[in-house]
Amino acid sequence: AYHFDATKFGLWLRDHYCKPKGVKHIIEDVNTIETNKNGIVSLNKKHKADMFIDCTGFKSMLLGETLKEPFNDYSNLLVNNKAWATRIPYKDKEKELVPYTNCTAIENGWVWNIPSWERIGTGYVYSDKYVSDKGALKEFKKYLDSKGSDYSASEFKNIKMRVGRHKRLFVKNVCAIGLSAGFIEPLESNGLLSVHEFLINLVKVMRRGNQKTISQWDRDNFNVECSRFFDGFTEFVAMHYALSHREDTKYWRDINNRSFYVERLTDQSIKADVLVKMSTGDYMRSDSGHHVVGVGLRYFGFDVFEDNLSQDEKFKIKLREKQVEEWNTICKTKPKLLQFLKDNIHNGSL
Repeated sequence: AYHFDATKFGLWLRDHYCKPKGVKHIIEDVNTIETNKNGIVSLNKKHKADMFIDCTGFKSMLLGETLKEPFNDYSNLLVNNKAWATRIPYKDKEKELVPYTNCTAIENGWVWNIPSWERIGTGYVYSDKYVSDKGALKEFKKYLDSKGSDYSASEFKNIKMRVGRHKRLFVKNVCAIGLSAGFIEPLESNGLLSVHEFLINLVKVMRRGNQKTISQWDRDNFNVECSRFFDGFTEFVAMHYALSHREDTKYWRDINNRSFYVERLTDQSIKADVLVKMSTGDYMRSDSGHHVVGVGLRYFGFDVFEDNLSQDEKFKIKLREKQVEEWNTICKTKPKLLQFLKDNIHNGSL
């Protein structure tokens, strides 16, 4: 795996995929939004459509501001609501360019480290209930100093996050995708996945029976499917905090003393119950990542599993261990990530 620049990728998709397929790109501020009982009629009294997809970010200009759809705040589960973000240069690119995102917990939240080809993207996600913006920036820079990072020429941007989701995501002729629909804090990079899943569900709605209209059943089904996915992911992220035993600051002590059971999301139809220990067999076969977080935070591990595993399952674990050894041997013969990207993606340039 490797990281790529999301902004550049978006521009590439616009110019090389969307426009050639007939997408019309209009750059214009939205000053007026005209509505009727069926939803939105037009933008700026001239841009009309049968359906509008709200991609206006945290502002949620169409679904939230115009249609007044209520917003479910999830700060009871996830307290972080701010972030400082910046970009820093490489010091040792071969060493620092790794194919994964590193997340490190510090005093009042956590720091992400995402190395792309040209630079490292990094940021501090925190709660302004426990530290001021100025104090958080000081903590962030202290962390960067501990890593030997040079941020002397870097610009630091402060971001306010709206954590939660709208009660309904598809209302009348407006469907919200991305930040306009809702946001879980950045941990586990859930934003892109939720956009993907919401779009897949929207495509299913649009294609159902080749109909020219969308029924309330279609909207309701979209809302249920997307809400279940979103809420399940929210509790998965909350699991990272719920299993912590850290107590060195008030931020972590409060998390350690919070009852995540009491603050569960209210939709009892959600099957992804990540805060209740399910059968070891279910977790062993899971591809969702819950079991990985659980093992990493000592909630359960193979030491707990062993007494409950069948001989066949124990044999499969041995096979897996042998496969990992084979992979490690193969990796030693392959080029490092920097060399691979240079030769195969960036035409030999650094």
